[in-house]
Amino acid sequence: MLLAIRVLFRERRSLHFHIGWWGFGFPTAAFATLTLEVGRLWAIAWLTPVVIALWIALLLLIVWLAYKTVRGAVDGSLWRR
Repeated sequence: MLLAIRVLFRERRSLHFHIGWWGFGFPTAAFATLTLEVGRLWAIAWLTPVVIALWIALLLLIVWLAYKTVRGAVDGSLWRR
């Protein structure tokens, strides 16, 4: 996950939105949720704030994806190859 974040941050200017980005958002949300559960089951207290920060970042990503999806559907760019 850290490698993916590093690549995305480095290449953010050259990456263009496409509907496949949702395939990154949903598995990452599942990963964050399961990490929180592991932290609870194993009583790792420091993991909770880390997961909360990850969830905030994920919510921002999902809002961005929703915005770009609606915008692309309205202007037609979502359907172009």
